[in-house]
Amino acid sequence: MVTKEHILDTAVRLFVRRGCKSVTMDEIAAECGISKRTLYEQFEDKSSLLSASIILMGEREKEKIKEIQQRSENVLEFLIHINHYQSDARIKFYDDFFLDLKKYYPDVYNGVVTEIRNTHFENNKKMIRAGQQQGLFLPYLNADMLATVVSETINIIKESRMGREISFDRKDFLRQTMFVYLRGMSTIKGIEVIDKFLNSFENDN
Repeated sequence: MVTKEHILDTAVRLFVRRGCKSVTMDEIAAECGISKRTLYEQFEDKSSLLSASIILMGEREKEKIKEIQQRSENVLEFLIHINHYQSDARIKFYDDFFLDLKKYYPDVYNGVVTEIRNTHFENNKKMIRAGQQQGLFLPYLNADMLATVVSETINIIKESRMGREISFDRKDFLRQTMFVYLRGMSTIKGIEVIDKFLNSFENDN
């Protein structure tokens, strides 16, 4: 018997490979070896399957982030490793995936993106406060205000055509933006951590 988890695994694999627009419910059912009727018994429409698939993708992403966090000595190291973990192709996939989602499934997009942005804001706020406690970020900065600035800047980059049409490597573009903000909010101790990693990146290139 095909489980709901197997259907989601299959749907995620197809969505990642081909995007959310071109994959049909017929194809997902065929790939799972079930009838379309059985598929609709589990998910009432493609939008509900997309929403569940994105949640699963997010949970898998959280596991990878947790692994990176466990091997990082401090907040700055964690943030830098997260950026290094992202590939240009991976960033492009998410840009293209959510662009299609916004265009063809706006209800799903609005619900998912609102939740993602809220989560990112809370995570940014926690990271800033943790960095302050570790002596890496300036103690007098308002974590809520700064988290809003960082989150909205990232949203603007992702939403604008600039993020899709610039000739620069996407990963490097986001990394440069991130380092500008991190350096500006860092103490001398934090700047030393950042410069150490920047020098290592330059030596690798």
